[in-house]
Amino acid sequence: MRRKIVLVGHWPDYQGDGEIWGVNFALQTSKVDKIFAMDPLDVLEAPNAEGNREDFTKKVNAGDFEIIMQKHYPEIPRSQKFNLKRLRRELGCLDYFTCTAAYMFAEAIRQKPDTILMHGIQMPLGMEFTHQKPCLDYWRGFAEGRGIHIQTSPGSILGRPYPWQSALYGYKEKHGEPEAVIVMAAASNTIHSGNHFRVAKKLKATGKINVEDYRND
Repeated sequence: MRRKIVLVGHWPDYQGDGEIWGVNFALQTSKVDKIFAMDPLDVLEAPNAEGNREDFTKKVNAGDFEIIMQKHYPEIPRSQKFNLKRLRRELGCLDYFTCTAAYMFAEAIRQKPDTILMHGIQMPLGMEFTHQKPCLDYWRGFAEGRGIHIQTSPGSILGRPYPWQSALYGYKEKHGEPEAVIVMAAASNTIHSGNHFRVAKKLKATGKINVEDYRND
């Protein structure tokens, strides 16, 4: 039987087939078989996280899924330590993990499924776009190099060029470098300001960048 592992972000609800693995609070939107929560527990429980200590611990402990963390926490009896040494040894990979989804993706590759479906891991403009997308692009290439079929949900730009770049350099026209610099600077400067959608709208108004490319395949 062919094996499919589905890697789920925080949204939307996934109701298809396969083994469903999710990042930390994905348990609130999807029925999961395994959760990866690679932030330290105090970060997951911090007031500015997506839940608080009582909610996160209570919801995790109420489930019947596996919970993978940096280490075993007594507060979460089912928590298991992520085996980073084994991952490095078996994959012979770079230490390139800029987000929880990267650890989850790499572990899925290690288990050698036939297909990995990335659901709701879109990599839009903003913090995810600037430092998580290149990392997950690396893992996508790593997986495909091992013969694993990769699928992404509609709107994802994972494994695709930046919107101002051509997918076929030299064969198709691409946007000029100055516009690329503007977009990257805007993305970086608005990571913490929360106004990257305003910047994207402004860039679209110039007619130089098709911002819709950020969301469409």
